[in-house]
Amino acid sequence: MILGLLNFMGLLIIVSQQNVVTLVNKKNYVEHVNIMNCKPGKKEIRLRTGASIVFYYNETEKINSMTKNEDLFCHYELELARVSRKKYGFHVYIEEMYLSGQKGACVDYIQFARDKGFITTHSSQKFCGFRSNISQISGASKQIKDGGPRMYVEKEDGEMDVYFQIFKNSKTTQPRYLKMTVTVFKKHCDWADESYKPCSHSSYCIRKDFFL
Repeated sequence: MILGLLNFMGLLIIVSQQNVVTLVNKKNYVEHVNIMNCKPGKKEIRLRTGASIVFYYNETEKINSMTKNEDLFCHYELELARVSRKKYGFHVYIEEMYLSGQKGACVDYIQFARDKGFITTHSSQKFCGFRSNISQISGASKQIKDGGPRMYVEKEDGEMDVYFQIFKNSKTTQPRYLKMTVTVFKKHCDWADESYKPCSHSSYCIRKDFFL
């Protein structure tokens, strides 16, 4: 849906208060979050309409000595303003990933969910395994060898939980890594909409800035 989101540079202002992060649009509506810096507990991230957030992880990076010997379990709740929730949703695209396990038997994983209060009403499949960076390979045959789906869409709710689980002792043949983009999309737009452009295979729309 949103391959045009693979390469962008953005400047946003972050305001943090009591584990709540508000993303304030400045230029390209994009923010980057290194989940290796994730702290215990749920982190709420408020996204403005049209914004994107890129989550990334690289096991080779130097990390805080307090967490380097611990399993990583990270929980973010992405949310929209209440007045926007009926018109907008979240689109997830995994640009590249190497996490332990295979479909149906994930060890390390990403998972998406929605809830009502303290009750989880829906959980996605767990995403793990290998996804190559499509922008760096050529030939359809190489793309087919990837280990599964790259996309997830949340259109039922204006909040989406994102879970990351990475075990320190997972056996892997190479360091683990991840780059994943979550974009707020508009469920419908029309020809007169000056800020959004429809995706080619659906009625969803994203900011025109995100098309290459």
